[in-house]
Amino acid sequence: MALMRFDLLPTALLVAALSALWLRRRSGLFGALLGIGAMVKVWPVLGLIASISRRELMKAVGWMLVTALVITGLSTAYFGDTFSFLSNQNTRGLEVEAVAATPAWIRMVVTGHSIPFWVGSGSVELKSSLATTVASDLRIVMVVLAVALIAWWGRTHGAGGGSRLRWQSMRHSWRYLRTSLSARS
Repeated sequence: MALMRFDLLPTALLVAALSALWLRRRSGLFGALLGIGAMVKVWPVLGLIASISRRELMKAVGWMLVTALVITGLSTAYFGDTFSFLSNQNTRGLEVEAVAATPAWIRMVVTGHSIPFWVGSGSVELKSSLATTVASDLRIVMVVLAVALIAWWGRTHGAGGGSRLRWQSMRHSWRYLRTSLSARS
């Protein structure tokens, strides 16, 4: 199952993008790398939070959009229907490792009843009508949370808090990395 996960490439692209921004102050390269990462999986777009100034943010967004449009154009020209994955998202269920699947796992531990699951859409998903309903409801919740996060980030970044936020997140990331590495030794 571990070989089915596909987060290594977008993670590497996000780390490279953040390095380009923080170490070299290259917001164009930062945006282009985020654009490539976003074409693989959507979540690297969250790296935009790391932008230091509004000018850098606009430059990064511009490069990200141009890069994504070029990749989309090329992949459509060579492979055809590039956006078929969007219509396939509606058929996805609740993945077994999702936080929302925790009650099913607790039920299995407490009662001993097995969890029905199947491998579909490239992942292991719970197989029940309740799991399907939860997965559908979570799509709506995620959109609402994404809008709230963007609004919050815009408020704090626009008020000059972006630089403070960036350094706090970087400090916490390094602390986590240091703690993780020292725990292994």
